[in-house]
Amino acid sequence: MTARTRPLPAAAAPAAALLLLAAQAGTAAGDEFLPREGPPFEAQVLRTFRREDGTPDRWEVRTLSGRRTVLASEIREVRPRPADAPPYPWEDFEARLAFEDPAHGELLLALGLEARGKGMEAEARRAFRKALSGDPEGRTAAGARARTLLGHVKVDGRWTVPPGVERAPEERGEPAAAEGPSPLEKVLGRMLARRRSENFLLESDWLDQPSLGRYLDTLERAREAALAFLAEPPPVGGTRVVYRLLREREDYLRALDALVAPAMAAGDGNGEAARTLRLYRAGHLARTPGEPTCIAWRTSEDDVEDRAFLAHHAVHEVWRTTVPVGAREPDWLQEAFAYSVLNDLFPDDPCWCVSTGYGREDRVPPAWRNTRTWGAAARALAASGKALAFQDLAVMDLNSLGFDALVQAWSVLGVLREKDGNGTRAFLRKVRRGGEQFAALKETLRMDPGDVDRLWRSEMLKRR
Repeated sequence: MTARTRPLPAAAAPAAALLLLAAQAGTAAGDEFLPREGPPFEAQVLRTFRREDGTPDRWEVRTLSGRRTVLASEIREVRPRPADAPPYPWEDFEARLAFEDPAHGELLLALGLEARGKGMEAEARRAFRKALSGDPEGRTAAGARARTLLGHVKVDGRWTVPPGVERAPEERGEPAAAEGPSPLEKVLGRMLARRRSENFLLESDWLDQPSLGRYLDTLERAREAALAFLAEPPPVGGTRVVYRLLREREDYLRALDALVAPAMAAGDGNGEAARTLRLYRAGHLARTPGEPTCIAWRTSEDDVEDRAFLAHHAVHEVWRTTVPVGAREPDWLQEAFAYSVLNDLFPDDPCWCVSTGYGREDRVPPAWRNTRTWGAAARALAASGKALAFQDLAVMDLNSLGFDALVQAWSVLGVLREKDGNGTRAFLRKVRRGGEQFAALKETLRMDPGDVDRLWRSEMLKRR
């Protein structure tokens, strides 16, 4: 492959050029991507995802900072990597790490510091942990240095891990000990891989341990970001949430019928269970009543989309922790909260947020697939006069919230936060504790629905 430049059309998605690129690149090549906005970056193409007409839509790539998704519509130009280029830094790291013995602590520390200097934090921490595995107590100079580089501190002669010190993403959580077959394993008739953290347990029939670690890391980060958004401490005595992840839809439906449907039907005399089950069967995730357990099947082959789908649910779980049983939860506010948390948390993965519609039957409009464009979309709504009145938006149920309404809800919450961050958090707290939303709005922000409309439209139009 020669190092020539391929310019991409400035208008629509660069179908022909990108198709040629994908065919030549395969899954092991890499290129320099030149975005329409922002600096260029080198990336190893791991997978290419295509539209229904066969043209590339996005790539899953590996960069110095880890995996990310790149949208074809955001790329101005692609410069193929020369065939004789040296290995990627992460490939070089893997080759060197594999041949270092844990007893060679100083060499592993040097390798880890080199990786950290290149921005490969996850790899650096793996090298430090391998150095520490040869001296778990940190008695040698290399072991003590590895502990320090991992963020551990020595208190009264004992090494401790301070709160907030995060593990490397692929090491989040621990493989769960082998136990008797779980209810899901009895239904499916096969063993599942397991991994757990303090807050989550994952069971999967298709993910390996490193992949489960990435999923756990995403769930933990989403939970931490949601609590930070609310300015609340972690709940005391919280229950570990169990996610059972299935590859095939048929298995999902079998598990739904065997594990969720009977629990929902018990004591249901008004048909609510039947309506909810229809939604579960049309979607990707089902919750078991009375248990912190969810059964989910993959939304797509894209690891980012799949993890984001679960992260969205995890943020909703944080929201629900203080909501009294039977309280009316405004759907616009729940969704605005979830999108606000996750759009802020994953700014480098712009397509995951609504790329699958979270199980909805309607197709996601292309304009909403890139969350970086949501601000412009909200401004266009305000300018067009087609936006919903806040009074109407605030009482819509989830099934009635189209994608225009979701973007509007997200931007309304953003405007309220910018106007009065503390007041908005107080508003969220009151609603999450069962308060009526319009009364809470008046009490905390001194606003009625008309005031929200005027503020939102004014702020949107200022940004045009």
